[in-house]
Amino acid sequence: MEGTYNIFKAAQEESCSRVVFASSAQVVEGYSIDTQVHPDMPVRPKNLYGVGKSFGEALASYFAYQENLHSIALRIGAFDEVAQVGTDLTARDMSAYIATTPLI
Repeated sequence: MEGTYNIFKAAQEESCSRVVFASSAQVVEGYSIDTQVHPDMPVRPKNLYGVGKSFGEALASYFAYQENLHSIALRIGAFDEVAQVGTDLTARDMSAYIATTPLI
């Protein structure tokens, strides 16, 4: 967490225009598997790694709103190739899935 803070502080001191923070789907892994997570839902980490990433997202928000340092937090999930059209995906899968082609 100290390292994450140091990145944002250094970016501010060097007048960077934006920080891109690599977060994780772990910040919402505490929701049940049948819950499709939406961006307006609060974080619910399941482990300390998710807690650390939640801290990074909160830090990005602080620097954006209080210090005028724009930021983007990307919640990186996992990529699994869908072998067949119509494969059953859980609500959690759908929360993290980005398709380049339609799943129909």
